[in-house]
Amino acid sequence: AQSPTPAKPNIPKNYKTPIKIELPINGIKRNLTGTYHDDQINSQSLMELNTHFFSYSLSDDLYSFKTSGFLSINGICRPSSRVYSNFFAWIAVPTVKFAGKEQVGGVTCNLWQLSNANGLIVQACATDDSVLRLDVYQGTKSTLFFGQFVPTKDQIKVPQACHEPGKVCSSGSVEIVDMYRLHNIHDTNLANRNFASLPGDMAYFCLALLDNSFLAGNDSLVSHFQINTNTTWGRYALCNHNVCDGGVPETVGHEAAMGLAQHGDGQCAVNAGVGEWYSLTERGQCQAGQAPSSGTCVWQLKQRVKSVATSCLVQQGVRKACAVDAQQGGFPFKRATRVVANAFAGTCPDTPPIHTPSPPIMMPAARSAQRASLPSSSSH
Repeated sequence: AQSPTPAKPNIPKNYKTPIKIELPINGIKRNLTGTYHDDQINSQSLMELNTHFFSYSLSDDLYSFKTSGFLSINGICRPSSRVYSNFFAWIAVPTVKFAGKEQVGGVTCNLWQLSNANGLIVQACATDDSVLRLDVYQGTKSTLFFGQFVPTKDQIKVPQACHEPGKVCSSGSVEIVDMYRLHNIHDTNLANRNFASLPGDMAYFCLALLDNSFLAGNDSLVSHFQINTNTTWGRYALCNHNVCDGGVPETVGHEAAMGLAQHGDGQCAVNAGVGEWYSLTERGQCQAGQAPSSGTCVWQLKQRVKSVATSCLVQQGVRKACAVDAQQGGFPFKRATRVVANAFAGTCPDTPPIHTPSPPIMMPAARSAQRASLPSSSSH
């Protein structure tokens, strides 16, 4: 007989809880552990996560408020467009159904599910006052585990560094820099986009390919550009949907791929171990008659060297190379980098991007795809 429908959980209005997220990449577990502080009274939250990428560690602190937010990565804090959202507000929706009882970590909990015409969206296994497991279905399934929700009166305080402008490195020279980008075939814009060195692009490309963050095909490209660049680097900006957060707009942003530097984020260093990431903003772009050497702007396209379809890269064996690199320590993904370098040298044809009046932004931005999928009540 089916269990009678229990009362929905009565979650504290201000609580802290341990959190664990397990993300498998081609059989390799990437573990994220930390704490979550949710203050519904003041519409603010703090998620503190420690991420391990092979031999590297990354500390992420995500501060979310009613109208703004901050993301601190290894102590480097940037403004974030992610605003506060109650993880579990959806449980109160009348269409949420009780789906029986399960056990999480030896504790019995009630399973609550929310679906739409396409199937299951989100489910939570909850006790009377805590959610022990949250499953989110956004193309792929993401699972978050929580501990006991402990009520608190603590307030969430943002570090002073989050309110300070990003630093700018000491004066650099103007150089031609080779930059690569994974993008949709219809996206021909370069401004307000993230780029990388070839090893740096493989740091993102391999992880995205192996955990199925995108599907390789004829409509997605890796493009090689040569950019005339003022290398007086600013803080790297996180560019999503034609908006760049957290950089110094009048500079070319730079950091170690995924922020995995030996010290800080690698902004003012050469990061041979993982590769380089760059951000190009619209405000820093040279207009007609300008050049980075003039001091009026900081970057200018010299040429698009070549673009190759990701389907061709897969045919050339990049997925297998990524998997072998991952099994043997990951960064700097040397085998995958060699496969892609050979593809650009000749094994794959040039596939030029197709200009459209309003190019869709369909490929995930470099940084965001490596973060856990965080559920939002507004998305349901």
